[in-house]
Amino acid sequence: SKTEMLKFALPALGIYLADPLMSNIDNAFVGRFSGTAALAALGPGTVFANNVLFLFGSILNSATTGLVSRAWAGGSGEDPAGRAQTALGRTMSVAWVIGLSLSAFYAFATPWALSAMGTPSGIVATASQYARIK
Repeated sequence: SKTEMLKFALPALGIYLADPLMSNIDNAFVGRFSGTAALAALGPGTVFANNVLFLFGSILNSATTGLVSRAWAGGSGEDPAGRAQTALGRTMSVAWVIGLSLSAFYAFATPWALSAMGTPSGIVATASQYARIK
């Protein structure tokens, strides 16, 4: 029914609204309390963090949804929840590997990646710090 769909869709919409809202709050506070150089660093830091997370997050979300739904709908045996749980466990293992890899990438390669994006050298350190925090 439409009510059930809205109960699911409205909280899911909040996921997509949270990041731009958080970025606007960051802009307001950094601009007010840290000055123009820190505010300039938010741009490339935000773009870098959002794009890397979106790239891996969207792939992982799509793969998880497809694998779990196929496991639930098909396969042998009488336990669709067990098959779905097994498929979810596999994707969670992949998520851990991706998460640890991204953490290492953010820790060691963020300044290099921001410089490769054309970030001015005077704000690379601040933008790197913001990207790691975000």
